[in-house]
Amino acid sequence: MRVSCLQENLSRGLSVVGRAVATRTTLPITQNVLISTDQSRLKLAATNLASHINSLAFMPLIGSGIAVSTMVGQRLGRDQPEEAAYCTWSAVHLGILYTTSMAVAYILVPELFLLPFSAGAEGPEYAAAHGIAV
Repeated sequence: MRVSCLQENLSRGLSVVGRAVATRTTLPITQNVLISTDQSRLKLAATNLASHINSLAFMPLIGSGIAVSTMVGQRLGRDQPEEAAYCTWSAVHLGILYTTSMAVAYILVPELFLLPFSAGAEGPEYAAAHGIAV
């Protein structure tokens, strides 16, 4: 596909769309712009779909890490280092199991991860985003 437009128009469109994306992000990769076409028009849309899917995949691990550090601290405070080690290794095994199951689910049924974002979404914009994500 070949697209041609005035640099001024593209710059104006990107600045409008860029306002919807967080400006104080630590990762520039999360500032995504979806570019799609509709007949003779170029459409721009801000999307942070990748960061939302990553949050869905990794946020439970962050929470469990906080819980495990609390449990390990309690066990060490009671002078029970063996139980602290058991809590740590149990958390490692559960984390590996969770991460593996999320990876397998993303490979086998990627549409499952798009369900929270597809409510009320339809048309060529959703089709373009779906095509990129899947």
